[in-house]
Amino acid sequence: SSTSRGLGDVYKRQIFGCILWGILIAVILTLICMLIAKGVTNKGCNLLLSALLFIPLCYQSALGVGSLYARGYVDDIHGYITSLTSLVPENASGEEISRILADQFPGIPRSILEKTSDLKGTATTITQIADMVADSYRASLNSYLWQRIAWAFGFMVVGTVLLIMFPSSPARGRRRGSYGAVPARDRYNLDL
Repeated sequence: SSTSRGLGDVYKRQIFGCILWGILIAVILTLICMLIAKGVTNKGCNLLLSALLFIPLCYQSALGVGSLYARGYVDDIHGYITSLTSLVPENASGEEISRILADQFPGIPRSILEKTSDLKGTATTITQIADMVADSYRASLNSYLWQRIAWAFGFMVVGTVLLIMFPSSPARGRRRGSYGAVPARDRYNLDL
């Protein structure tokens, strides 16, 4: 019970860490978009659009950080599968290995279980299976991370274009520029 409580605390910290890192990354990316838009337009940025841009960037960033945390567990999964060597009898068939793996590791990809049917049960085979599973998870997590990066980049491009197209408008009742309500003839020293 105390072990599961300790693991729960670890997972909560990691989720909290993903959210915090996601917010920090999203703030930085949103500021970059705002600076680019301000540099192009020489006007202020629309804060409503900036806030709307921040939301999907935060979501994508938090998911990307989560995939980086998950990559840290791939070696643990590899070690766990390798430890199953003692459960596999010598010269076990591929079907037996698949059944043991499926019982002990319900989340194993079906493609890995299908590949084991051609192998014979030795310690080397279990290590090969552990390598296949780890490589499969690494490839999936890498693909997922690149998808998050691509989505975030897409949101940044669209958001920056929108910030350029719709710069901030001055508040009503507030004076524009440093001249305020000074008549044009006085502003430009014109004798009319």
